[in-house]
Amino acid sequence: MRVMARQEPAHRRDPGTQTVQSAARAVRIMRSLFLAPQGKHLAEISEEMGPHKTTALRLLRTLVAEGVVRCDKRDAHYRLHPLSWMTLITRLPAVSLADAIRETLQDLAETTGATAMILSPLVGGRSMVATMWAVPNRFLRG
Repeated sequence: MRVMARQEPAHRRDPGTQTVQSAARAVRIMRSLFLAPQGKHLAEISEEMGPHKTTALRLLRTLVAEGVVRCDKRDAHYRLHPLSWMTLITRLPAVSLADAIRETLQDLAETTGATAMILSPLVGGRSMVATMWAVPNRFLRG
């Protein structure tokens, strides 16, 4: 019999907060995939996250259907879908993560004197597209 341990550290839980277990598990799966750009097999995800394999599979199928995760048919690895995150960022309200990223890119461009970019792979992974960029007001001369 396998004992399932809750993955969330005690210091992060608020005893007065009610949570939805499936949402918490989905977030843990996404966090796990974020930390594994090479992707993970269903068995790895299930073992790491604690839910039974069928529960993990249902969650992964939902995340794939929502376009947040993709499953590579060649190696059966699940990965976060890179373009879905960039699309979501551009739709956030005015004071948002997108603005924070733009400011960070501009600071980086000003500090280095070079263009700063975020590149995302296109489908197939053989080419990239610049999704956000910033250019410095003055260029450094070398």
